[in-house]
Amino acid sequence: MSTTRHSNRSFHPSYPALISTALLTGGLFQLALPVLAIGAPAGTQINNRATATYEDSTNPGVQINTTSNTVTITVAEVAGLTNVPAGILDANGGSVSTGDTVSFDFLVTNVGNDATNLFIPGSNNITTQGLTITTIQADLDNNGTFETTFTPGTDFTTTTPIAADASIRVRVTGTVTANTAGAPVSVRLGDTPPNDNSAATQNQASTGVNTDVRTVNTGATPVNGQREASALNATTLGIAVTTQALATVLKTMATYSPGGTATTDDQVTYRLDLRIPSSPPPGNSFTVGTLEGTAITVNGNTVTRILVSDVIPAGTVFDPGFTPVAPPNWQVVYSTTAPGNAIAAQWQTAQPAAATIRRVGFILNLPAGTAADANGGTLPPGSTTETDANGFRFRVVTTNLTTGGQVANIAQAFGETQGDAANTIVYDESGDQNPNNFDGSAPGAAFNPVTDTGVANPTTQGTDNSNNNTGQGAGGEDNVVVISPPGSILNGPQGQPGATGPTNQQDDFTNKTATDTPAGNAGTYDPAPIVFTNTVQNPPSNTSNLSNVVLKPIAPGEAAAATAGGFGANTDLPAGTTVTITLGAQTATYTYNGTTFTTTDAPVTIATLAPGVSQNYTVAVNLPTVGQTTAFPVPIVSFIDSGINPGQFDPASEPVFNLTIDRAYTGFVRLVKQFRILAADGVTVLQDFPANPLDATQVATVQPQPNQIIQYRITYVNISTASTGAASGNVLLNANNLVITEDGTAAPNNWAQFTINITNSAADPGGVITYFTAPIPAAPGGGNAVDPGAATTGYRDSVSGTLAPGASGQFTFRRRVN
Repeated sequence: MSTTRHSNRSFHPSYPALISTALLTGGLFQLALPVLAIGAPAGTQINNRATATYEDSTNPGVQINTTSNTVTITVAEVAGLTNVPAGILDANGGSVSTGDTVSFDFLVTNVGNDATNLFIPGSNNITTQGLTITTIQADLDNNGTFETTFTPGTDFTTTTPIAADASIRVRVTGTVTANTAGAPVSVRLGDTPPNDNSAATQNQASTGVNTDVRTVNTGATPVNGQREASALNATTLGIAVTTQALATVLKTMATYSPGGTATTDDQVTYRLDLRIPSSPPPGNSFTVGTLEGTAITVNGNTVTRILVSDVIPAGTVFDPGFTPVAPPNWQVVYSTTAPGNAIAAQWQTAQPAAATIRRVGFILNLPAGTAADANGGTLPPGSTTETDANGFRFRVVTTNLTTGGQVANIAQAFGETQGDAANTIVYDESGDQNPNNFDGSAPGAAFNPVTDTGVANPTTQGTDNSNNNTGQGAGGEDNVVVISPPGSILNGPQGQPGATGPTNQQDDFTNKTATDTPAGNAGTYDPAPIVFTNTVQNPPSNTSNLSNVVLKPIAPGEAAAATAGGFGANTDLPAGTTVTITLGAQTATYTYNGTTFTTTDAPVTIATLAPGVSQNYTVAVNLPTVGQTTAFPVPIVSFIDSGINPGQFDPASEPVFNLTIDRAYTGFVRLVKQFRILAADGVTVLQDFPANPLDATQVATVQPQPNQIIQYRITYVNISTASTGAASGNVLLNANNLVITEDGTAAPNNWAQFTINITNSAADPGGVITYFTAPIPAAPGGGNAVDPGAATTGYRDSVSGTLAPGASGQFTFRRRVN
């Protein structure tokens, strides 16, 4: 049966803001975009289609292609301003402190289609917090040289008009007056409500007051009048770098011994470990400190100890037949207190009656005279019990489980950071590799004694599917052991015959994809066969052999009629699909006719399968010509053939059976291209994106005018089925190395010819954008990390990390119509 990891919620201390100073140089911004003599001719059709490659995380190095739909926009037959924070410079480096001289930069850009002067308010019309302004400077050509210094208390208007799409940089310098750690230190340049750096603060109709940053017309009056924009550039008063101890508690099921009656006498032995990492999680810069104990009660006395705690799982009791073990200098403790706050529990060193034990714990208890003191000792960074032969171990025995039930468990670790005057609890839950319940680089939630009870709940906490502390998500993940009833059969993904699906053990699944999807073609194609490996097992809880075990595919509708589960409909699998089952020298090929599978071959049969024995077999799914980025479910049943109708599955006469789903994908990352048309101000929406980001049928109902903006949106989504709820042991499709290519020079695309890049508009919160000024090569590399501006004719979006099942992201960029 499968083991699933436990999930748990854990505490992670909050860290004061650490101020990193950075000055964005003028070279990061395009100085001026070329002014074209004429715009795109009326009636021009602008075409856009995106392509991408990615890899299945289980098959690295093999690229899979995916292609979006094509959108076509026809060009019809104009002042603008943006103002954004552009960096903060602390003259003496380090954190921002009281008395420091700090400069706040702003990039003010003419996004209209004609040159304009700009009005910049003086120091008496600029809003600050925690800062007294000393000077204001302007870099009028954004080349890094601030050639203009404002007269104190006087507003400033440029005398040489700023070209269309050109920028100036305004630097406001002052002395920090804030004196409370974490207090805001900020400058607001301009006054465009709500003054929060949102889109509503950019390129708005000017009110003409002296607190505005606004355009000043130099010729004919623009059809949309003068424009204004504001920006808030802010930091906080810094403090010394934080020291934080880290703890990672790990849990695995070490051994499983089935009894004669699986629901009442199965023995599960757990191993726990405690690791003290030497470095902070990626993206964090605090100093890793030493872990010391926190206050707990042992034998009626309040002591300070590092504690590893584990609640006895529901459906089990502590097994007194196995003496818990711990590494040197650790002591086993027990609690009969009902599960809740482990810190408040009453712990004792003497083992009480097994039926009364609610928690097993392990406390660090270094001998007197060593590095320890009366508080039991500390663990410096780099400490771990993983090198100990046994780690922490204890055993439970099942009791009063329902047939086919599961045992879920999660461990907790407690301590404090040495030297922390606040005595903030360091807390972690098992199931993953992250310390202090971090979720990647994101800190975990603070320990909550009300909710962080240590009681496992796979539905809310998630599971460690592989029993190796590789769970994902915030908090911890549960270790789950599924207890099979005697006389059952298990059939599941490779190495996971007891896997559990979203519904039960009948709809566990393996997701696998074709890798031969054509490049640059979103149409139908005939994929090569997709080969799965499954595992069938006579559960170790059985006491007798299983005979005449048949393996065969059945239609989704037949599976749904046999048992509850998410098998799909018969129409989800195209007629003409062939499925070949292979076990050793046995092979049987089945053909699907739209309602059932037929074959002239003898079924693949296992004559005898002993208790605890597993066998792997393969399933080759050969689809006819089908659409791309689509899932095709193939339920595979293992059953004890009654002989009434040999080789044919009938759940009424063959009640011992187990299903698994081999779900074949013709690619699993879908790209959907959409657009919206904006007025030249970049804010007013003339035609919006569809409400559904996966609607690939959008048609242009507005013809954009020259200098208006087309914003393209590419939604990428992993369409594969996720493992939800208490599901465990399923094989998922995770996309790695997803790279989206938008090449405006590659047919059928022509958007590079008729539009101009809007500098720094390309964005994907989950990716890294590379910019190209020539056709994008097929090989990786090349391009520019910084947007080169108007010359940009293509973008490559390298999506960071892994795109999990059901996860999605969006890559957007804006182009101004010539």
